[in-house]
Amino acid sequence: MPSRDALEKEIISLGKHGDYLVGCFSDIGAETYNGWYTRALHVVQILLPDRLEDFRSLYRPVKGAKHGPDYTLYDYFSEPADSRSCGIAQLSAVLGQFTQQVAILKSAGSRLHSILDKFAAVLKDEVFESELLSARAFVKIKQLRAAGAVAGVVLEKHLSEVCKNHKIKPLGLKPTLNDYSQALKDPVLGLETWKKIEYLSSIRNLCCHAKDREPSKDQVEELISGVEKITLTVF
Repeated sequence: MPSRDALEKEIISLGKHGDYLVGCFSDIGAETYNGWYTRALHVVQILLPDRLEDFRSLYRPVKGAKHGPDYTLYDYFSEPADSRSCGIAQLSAVLGQFTQQVAILKSAGSRLHSILDKFAAVLKDEVFESELLSARAFVKIKQLRAAGAVAGVVLEKHLSEVCKNHKIKPLGLKPTLNDYSQALKDPVLGLETWKKIEYLSSIRNLCCHAKDREPSKDQVEELISGVEKITLTVF
């Protein structure tokens, strides 16, 4: 998928170009229109899949409509620009269709950030889910410290994202899991959830640092389940 900035620039560029083409519609040829349509279709496919069929149908030919009321952009641009036989009614119809396409394209701009934020969230959730599956796999082969370390990394990364979402800056140049938890304690987590994260953090520390005793299977499984719940309920 193109970057957020690239999509934003493309929408602005296509919107301005579309407005220009509307203003000189009767003079443009198939190559010019198709160049705009191909680029705009790509944006609509990514950001407005629910409007994709609407966008395409405004161009798609209707059987037997060459000069009828269902005359479309396809019919219009199938004829050379200097010898088109359409009348005023047909020209008005296709101009209206193109104007609708431009409007659909522009509407993608208002949804760009929310859609990409949701897309990023889905990818993040999939990554976390994959990492927690790895942690559970370590438990199955009795690599409990490794399992706890992986779950701890997921928890720390998630709390880091929550801080970013709420524009909260934790203390320290290189914040730790505890720093993120402390920063989120009052404005986001609340006492009960914060205590739960502190408990999970203690199991994680046992897995990663303490060498005097080994974490139990029950502790590590509790850590993994707890981290999974935090990633699904704390945003």
